[in-house]
Amino acid sequence: MMTAEILSYLRRLEIKVSVDGTRLRLSAPAGALTPEIRLLLAERKSEIISFIRDAQLAVSYDPLPLQPVPRDRNFPLSFAQQWLWFLDQLDPASPAYNISSIFRLQGDLIIPVLQQSLDELVKRQEILRTSFEVVEGEPYQRVSAMVDVPLKLVDLTQQPQTERQQRALRAAADEARTPFDLSSGPLIRLTLFKLDVAEHLLVITIHHIISDGWSIRLLIREIAQFYQAFSAGCRPSLSAISIHYADFAYWQRQWLRGSALDEQLGFWKQKLSGLPRLLQLPTDKPRLAVVSMEGASVPLKIDQTLSDAVRRLSLTEGVTVFMTLLAAFQTLLCRYTGQADLVIGTSVAGRNRREIEAVIGFFVNMLPLRADLSGNPTTRELLKRVREVTIEVHAHQDLPFEKLVDELKIERHLSYTPIFQAVFTFQNSSRTSLQLPGLTITPIELPPVWARPYDLTLSLSEKGQELNGVLQYNASLFYERTIRAMLDHYLTLLKEMTRNPDAPILEIPLDGKEEAEDLVSMAGISFALDEFSF
Repeated sequence: MMTAEILSYLRRLEIKVSVDGTRLRLSAPAGALTPEIRLLLAERKSEIISFIRDAQLAVSYDPLPLQPVPRDRNFPLSFAQQWLWFLDQLDPASPAYNISSIFRLQGDLIIPVLQQSLDELVKRQEILRTSFEVVEGEPYQRVSAMVDVPLKLVDLTQQPQTERQQRALRAAADEARTPFDLSSGPLIRLTLFKLDVAEHLLVITIHHIISDGWSIRLLIREIAQFYQAFSAGCRPSLSAISIHYADFAYWQRQWLRGSALDEQLGFWKQKLSGLPRLLQLPTDKPRLAVVSMEGASVPLKIDQTLSDAVRRLSLTEGVTVFMTLLAAFQTLLCRYTGQADLVIGTSVAGRNRREIEAVIGFFVNMLPLRADLSGNPTTRELLKRVREVTIEVHAHQDLPFEKLVDELKIERHLSYTPIFQAVFTFQNSSRTSLQLPGLTITPIELPPVWARPYDLTLSLSEKGQELNGVLQYNASLFYERTIRAMLDHYLTLLKEMTRNPDAPILEIPLDGKEEAEDLVSMAGISFALDEFSF
């Protein structure tokens, strides 16, 4: 659960949160502060404080209100949208930025009501009626008054029962590989596979330029709310949306200039000064001249014993689970590359304004987290460094990554992404089922189809008492056996870092001394345990 989601959830429970120095102050109805919520607040305290302070800071230098804009003008693209639009111009046939989600629908599904719910969602969320046109050489958002988004039905009940789901999943993969034409909508497709009388799979494919992870959860939740109301013969009671994504994009363009832009840029210029050009990972294959989207992934399971150890260490050191897992990933990359100075990207929801909490759109932003592993620190010392950087960076998250790259005039290369080539993400709540009268909607988690442009992406989340996830990699650079070995080393690091946090990170054995030395030789560099030698 991202920080904005936590605060939104607390508001729904009528729990008010404020900051007093380094303390969180809470005001809540009787019984609202359950043990689970208290634990969540204890784990995420530093992030919540940083988030609230950032919002307060934004108010101090953000006199421009986010409000509806008259529809008598061309709407610009947000900075994030403009970058995806540019990539689409380079390769219009690429499906690399398609987002595909699958949901299992169990129960007495009324298909016409589902279609009615979808139609109502498209009316409500303006971005689902948006396409992109070029006017005098510049791209703009074009919002149509009406867009037909049909629910495609595929009946698989005549197929052998043991083959139905696999056929549906193969068809869903084909759908994910089918590109969109950004100049003509809709940029969302829905297919419903009937597996049995009371079992269906709903496949949603949507282009990233109009959506993100938060948006997918919002989309399925609103479809469910519409469905529940319509199936009962009622009108849905969702609150009206006054701000749409086009309003946000216009506001972003107006706000991010002058003093607001200078304040953000000043921080990032200082933090990214002398940035290492490239994460020197020892790849199995030569890097291509143009970055490949050929992706694959390997799952990672952190058992309950180690998961509990990660939580205990985090609580003892006053950091979040995210920070501990990130520190281990930084250590892993340091051991593979020999670089004490490296950058890892992470994503934030980009929704630190109440007006856009219920808006579908491309709000997510990428933040560079610069790691300092110099001096062979202990795990405790590294966690302090990670905490400081993470809090600082989240306090300056409003500058879109695409705008940051442009403003800092960072040279772009077609063979790798600017600033960072490895990404780490963590969700501390798993996606749960939606229970409706006579119908249950459950997300199906599948390995990602595309690598996006990064070399490595480690995505972790909490599932019950365990921490699980997946390491996604660029298959044009690595073999699967290399990635599996990398994950084994990551687990070894986690175990040793939680078992003995006072041990220097470079002295933690991976598979033994010889293995550690082999990793360094693979990277073509050497370093001593007490200092780096480049």
